[in-house]
Amino acid sequence: MNYPKGYYDTTPVKRRNKELVEMFLEAYRLMKRKKMPGAKAKAIRWVVYNGRPRYHVGYIRTHIALCVMAKGGKPCNEGTTAFLMWQEIDARVRAMQQALGISRAKAIDYVLEYCRASRFFITEHTATLIIDDWLKKHKHRY
Repeated sequence: MNYPKGYYDTTPVKRRNKELVEMFLEAYRLMKRKKMPGAKAKAIRWVVYNGRPRYHVGYIRTHIALCVMAKGGKPCNEGTTAFLMWQEIDARVRAMQQALGISRAKAIDYVLEYCRASRFFITEHTATLIIDDWLKKHKHRY
């Protein structure tokens, strides 16, 4: 399939990783101060499920995913964290369309720009890889 320009925009992923690391460091420092055993793993788990970041996807990708869902399709494998994210975004976009009578495009723009996600839509394993990579590069900063 030929994807339109902007489909693979990496800017949202870079923002996600930055937010993830910032939230992790805050939780990790607190847990270390309280001498919690397994502080790193607990901080990662807490951030993945309790962090409240923005949605880290671009407009074009979101528009395509929601169009697929509107036609009864699935934009990715059911049961994945990505699928849960698309369901949450779709619900918010539909709610805004109904409540405000605005177009899907405007609702998508608003949800991506101003709404907070219920969690980071990545696995603990992916979060660990991102955080470990950052920690390796910034040993003196944590």
